[in-house]
Amino acid sequence: MSPLPSDPYIELDVPDAKTEQEFLRLVVQIAAMKYRALHDKDSTPPQTSCHNDIALRQRVG
Repeated sequence: MSPLPSDPYIELDVPDAKTEQEFLRLVVQIAAMKYRALHDKDSTPPQTSCHNDIALRQRVG
């Protein structure tokens, strides 16, 4: 098992979604992109329809 990174949190900027399902789908896509960017330097990020530089933060609640 590999050691945990020193900062286990990743800040996500998520677009304004119309439904909770859309919000969750976008969160997973963005989280996967950020994880791969941090851990897979040789792979290309997945193609998604979400915007990469979105400033609106949302929380599920």
